[in-house]
Order: sequence, then C-alpha cells, then structure tokens
Amino acid sequence: MTKMADALDIKENHKEALALRIKVLENINQFPLDYQAYVWSKYYHTQANVSEMESYKYHNPKDSISATRRKDQLLKAIQWINKAKAAYQSVTKQDKQHLYNLQNRIYHQNGYLGQWENALKEAKLGYTILKDTLGERNKKMVDLIYDLGYINDQLGRYNEAIDYYQKSLNLYEKIIDSAHTDIAQAYLNMANQYRKLGFKPKELSSLIKAKEIWENIKNSKDDPYLYRCYRALFTWYLEYGDLHTAENYLQKKQQLFERESKNRTSFIRNQEERYHRTLSQSKDKIVLSLKKEDTVAGLREIDSFIASLPNQNQIKYPF
Repeated sequence: MTKMADALDIKENHKEALALRIKVLENINQFPLDYQAYVWSKYYHTQANVSEMESYKYHNPKDSISATRRKDQLLKAIQWINKAKAAYQSVTKQDKQHLYNLQNRIYHQNGYLGQWENALKEAKLGYTILKDTLGERNKKMVDLIYDLGYINDQLGRYNEAIDYYQKSLNLYEKIIDSAHTDIAQAYLNMANQYRKLGFKPKELSSLIKAKEIWENIKNSKDDPYLYRCYRALFTWYLEYGDLHTAENYLQKKQQLFERESKNRTSFIRNQEERYHRTLSQSKDKIVLSLKKEDTVAGLREIDSFIASLPNQNQIKYPF
C-alpha cells in the first residue's frame, strides 16, 4: 500500500494516496521502528502535498481561493514537511531519495510564499543530499541548479544567479534536446540578469535564443513564457531606438494575448492576471506612441487606458 500511495503521489492524486497511508498507519505497530518512522514521514509528506495542491486553486479561474487561504495552505504544507523531516531523523539508514523529495517541496513552498532566504537554505540542503547520489547530468540535479539561480535572482544576487543559470544551461544542453522549454527558460532568466547588470548585448542575444526555441516548439503551454519574452524584446528595442522592431514585438505580444484570451487557456489563470495584462498592453502602446512622437495616437491610448480602469464604486471584491 505504501508503494501504491507513492505511485499516486507521483501522479498528484494526493488525496487517494493519503487514504492508503492512513490504512497503513492502522497496522503501524507491526513494523520495525525504522519502518514506522518511514511510514509516518510518508504520511506527513502526503498531507503536505494535499495542502500545497489546495493553494494552487488561487490560480484556478474555475475554483479560485483567496490570497489569505493560499498563504494558509502553504504555511500548513511547510508544517507538514517539517513533521515529515522530524519523523525521519531517527532512521539509521535513510533513503536519500525520500529526503530530497521533502527538501524539494519545502524550498518550493517557501519560494511560493516569497520567503527566499528560507528557500535558498532548503534548496542548498537538497543539493548536499543529491550531490553524493546523482551526477550533474541527471535532470533532477540540473533542475535544482536552475532553481538555485532563480532563488538568487529573487534575492537580488544577480551574479550568483547568472552563474547557476549558465551552469544549468550547459548541463541541459548535454542531457536534453536543444529545442526544449527548460533551455529557453534558462536563456530568458539569464537575459533578465544581464538587464539588471546593464549587459545589453548579452541580454539581447539571450532573449533571441529563448524566442527562437519557443517559436520552434510551438507548444501552447509555453505561451506565458513566450509572452514575457516578446515583452522583454519590445522593451529592449524601444530603449535602443529601433521603434519598428519594437512595434513588431508589441504586435506579436498582442496577438498572443488576444488568442489566448479567446481560447481561455491556462495562459491567463484568473481575472487578476487578465486585468494586469490588459493594462500592460495599454501602457506599452502609450509608451511606443510617445517614442514615435505620435501625440494623437498617444492621447487615444491614454483615453482607452483610463476608460478601462474600474469605477471604485462598482468594484465587487471577491474575498
């Protein structure tokens, strides 16, 4: 039943897995002490998964929850994982795969809460667990190196972030197809670091590489990343003074936004995101019009922007 529950957890059927774990615990005294600790740790881990999955409803337009409930569920998930880690401490011969699975969730959960220092500490602990068991060409290890880059990015440690991103990128290119979304995401995030450090040519080359990969893949699941890439390219060319190319990327971004809005895919996860993306489109059009010294078009976009703002007296707060 424990192995069956493990398989259900992998498929993200956590509530079904939890039911099996509870059945196992009914006979817990029949097992050796080390296995009892292992079973309890697995139970707490699955409880954490249930809470974490509940927090994802915040981004589900069909079953949305409040930001407060999302935070509560993530805090609860962290509490469960800490219980899982504590329960497993007494085991003499520990399963490193299980230990890393716990670390993997707790650093993600801290990141989702914006607790980046905690996330970094937990991710580094995960790295120490994996480095003795998996080679750096294992994708699980490379994903962790990439995540260390992302966490350092969020902490404003841009040089460290670039080092981790570059290392993960070099390894990704050795173990997976070069036209893969993980590689494109690494290029996009590296471009973001180069921008913050003022390395404009490197920023552009990284953006172009990311764009080409996603355009060749043509997978709708990657559209949120491609949208970000188009916007970054629009901003780059706008600042450089190439208004024709900037406008081209603005149109690409607009077309992607309109297509996904019509199809109502996961590209826009809730009304909040739809609202912010709409305002972003208006802002970019206004800035481009001003750069082109097209006052009439600029005023028209500003009027449209103001008209799109909700009347404070008419806002219906969902939470």
